Amino acid sequence: MSTAGENMHIVRFMGGLANQLFQLCLYHRLQEEYGKEQVYADLSIFKIYHDHGGYKLDKWFDLNKCKSLPKSYEVVGEDDFFDAGKRSAKNVLYNGYWQDIEFFPKEISFLDKVMDPSSLNAENRELLKRIKSSSSVSVHVRRGDYLDNYLHGNIANARFIRNAMEHIKSLVKDPVFFVFSNDPDWCEENIRIEDAECHFVRGNESAVELDITMMSACKHNIIANSSFSWWAQYLNKNPEKIVIAPEYWFNQKVSGNRLNLDSFVHVKNV
Repeated sequence: MSTAGENMHIVRFMGGLANQLFQLCLYHRLQEEYGKEQVYADLSIFKIYHDHGGYKLDKWFDLNKCKSLPKSYEVVGEDDFFDAGKRSAKNVLYNGYWQDIEFFPKEISFLDKVMDPSSLNAENRELLKRIKSSSSVSVHVRRGDYLDNYLHGNIANARFIRNAMEHIKSLVKDPVFFVFSNDPDWCEENIRIEDAECHFVRGNESAVELDITMMSACKHNIIANSSFSWWAQYLNKNPEKIVIAPEYWFNQKVSGNRLNLDSFVHVKNV
């Protein structure tokens, strides 16, 4: 373990809540390796990046913030992480999304802070009771920025969602579907299936962490090719959970498809 002041291991935070959670895991992984005094969070990008609510983690975590980058440092990305030579520099900036459990720390209980039922409004608290008392299945439908996205678009489409819901019906007795989306109107018009109870969750657009709280409380999860719903299934503590995901995560070959796990049940989108 490095002594205080000897090196700086700086994690650059960026993206929405889901990406910030992956970067937070790396932050804690580095703390386990180098000690809390040596690990810093670079939040400078949020001075100009305000999409997806900007920086969200300060609601639960007080990170050791880097006021300014050191004069000299080496940049380490995901492909370099396990290269000892890259990490021998005095100061290291970790730049990437780190969407892989290989970069997680041994102890992950800090993630429980994100699931905070006390923040739910009265309507969501009622839904949470229903979630806990039923064979609940979360369905995450990501539209908005995915609609015209050449890499992610039209993968977890309406056909995939309906196929996934029908598949769950073959595995789970009396499933109750809870649909979470940034376009609930479209969902109500396009993804209902026969002989199944569906609830369409609204009102959390400005506080997406509430959706993660509720999705992770469901018994099972239908996820999009999205790191946001990936976190919902990961934080779901049901040991018998069924997670249904699209067959593929991207519209073109991308090295290291690390989120579409072999443990998922993969369903077609055609």
